[in-house]
Amino acid sequence: MQTLLHDIELFTQEEIDVVNELLGVYLHQADQKDYHFFGHVDEQGALVSFICFGPTPMTENTFDLYWIGTHPQVRGQGLAVKLIEHMKQSMISVKAKLIRVETSSKELYASTQAFYDRLNFIEAARIKDFYHDGDDLITYIMRVE
Repeated sequence: MQTLLHDIELFTQEEIDVVNELLGVYLHQADQKDYHFFGHVDEQGALVSFICFGPTPMTENTFDLYWIGTHPQVRGQGLAVKLIEHMKQSMISVKAKLIRVETSSKELYASTQAFYDRLNFIEAARIKDFYHDGDDLITYIMRVE
C-alpha cells in the first residue's frame, strides 16, 4: 500500500498519513464498520488501485467515498470504475442510497473532477476558497439504486 500511495502523484504526505490512519483502523479494529478498503493487484501481486469508503456518521443510507487511487501506469484500464461499482454493490447490500465525495477545484484535480462527471456524479455544492484562496471544495453526490 505504501508504494502505491507514494506513486500516486496527487497525494500529499498529509493525505497519505490520513489514508494510513484509516487503514490502521480497518486492519487493527476487527469490529469496526466505519471504513472499507478494497483494491486490485497486478500479476506480480503489487497493489495498483484502492478505494476506501464507509457510512457517513449521523446519517441514514449515506456513504462517504474517502479515497480512491490508481497507479499512474494502470490508469485508463477501468480499475477505478470497477472499485466504484464494488462500492455501490456493497452499499446496495445494506440499503444505502447516496454516495458523497469531496475534491479540490485546483487544475491539478481536473482529471479527478472529469472522472466523477463521467460516472454521473452530480456537483451538489462548492465552497469557495475552502482549502485556501483559489481552491474550492467541490462536493459530488451519486444516488445508488
